[in-house]
Amino acid sequence: MKRSMALHAALLGIASLGALYFWTRDDAPATQRADNVLIWEATSDRLTEIGFKSKDKSVTLVARKDDNGAYFEGRHESRDPLPEGHPTLGAADQSKVKKDTAKVTRFIAAADAEKLAADVAPLRALRRIGRVDKKRDPEFGLDAPDGTLTFKFGSLEQTLAIGGLAPGEEDLYVRYLKTGEVYAVSRDVVNRVRYADSRLVERALHAFKVPEESLSVLIEKGDRKRELVPVEGKTDGFADAKEPGKLDETAGNWMANVRRLRLSAYVEKPSKPPTLAQLVAKVRYSDKGKEIGFLELYNMGPEADEEVQYLGRTEHSRWFFSLVKSSVEQIERDLPSVLK
Repeated sequence: MKRSMALHAALLGIASLGALYFWTRDDAPATQRADNVLIWEATSDRLTEIGFKSKDKSVTLVARKDDNGAYFEGRHESRDPLPEGHPTLGAADQSKVKKDTAKVTRFIAAADAEKLAADVAPLRALRRIGRVDKKRDPEFGLDAPDGTLTFKFGSLEQTLAIGGLAPGEEDLYVRYLKTGEVYAVSRDVVNRVRYADSRLVERALHAFKVPEESLSVLIEKGDRKRELVPVEGKTDGFADAKEPGKLDETAGNWMANVRRLRLSAYVEKPSKPPTLAQLVAKVRYSDKGKEIGFLELYNMGPEADEEVQYLGRTEHSRWFFSLVKSSVEQIERDLPSVLK
């Protein structure tokens, strides 16, 4: 009797382990971890273009490189999601909606775009679902994809059709068009491209920080110049290069205002190119005698029905950018006291 009970217990244990194995086992590649699910192999230095396209939006990021490093030129085009004749618009509102009008934004992407490039080359998925019968496409939101995501590595183009949210709403189902296989990828990767005009746009004026102990600053306006150097141990503390130990609070406050400048929007090609006469000031940054960057500020003067517009440009921005009027006015007003 005891031997029979022991045998039954052993068989029950084996059966339980077998059931647990079949219940918890991965359906082969479908639940592989992210570090094991490779969609494509690539290196970020070969990435030449990133694109997103849906029915109401398109984004293009083209890789560029200059003496200051790698960056991307971005183009974001969006269309009104309620085209003319949309049933939710009242008759009085129909005339206000223009058909086939698009809003285009141009911008520069640098640091955050480089991080994205590293995340997609190589591209890894959180889960591999595998090939899915077309009849099951609605389960993954792939019967009517939300758009396509494209990455070009030279002449090689890799494209993902974007499906619906995976359970937990942190991941998205995508179909890799080259193989037809379905994966769950990070929603963040897709959204960084989809909303590149806000998520990837470069806001920093320089790739370096100001002030740094080894940094010197040359301020220029016409034939007037003055060189400043940071004062050790003083935040935003600057002194004249001829008297490096003597703190100049006026110069320090002026440099603090310059440091706090933030670009409002990129202006690839100003309708009227800035002239030397419109230059508010030029600031040159040098590290141990070698120039590493610059900042140009321009007062474009009153435009028709517009306030005074200020433009800026740095080695890191590549393009001109607009600035909030109030942020530059103080800099322009205090400049004479700095260039004493």
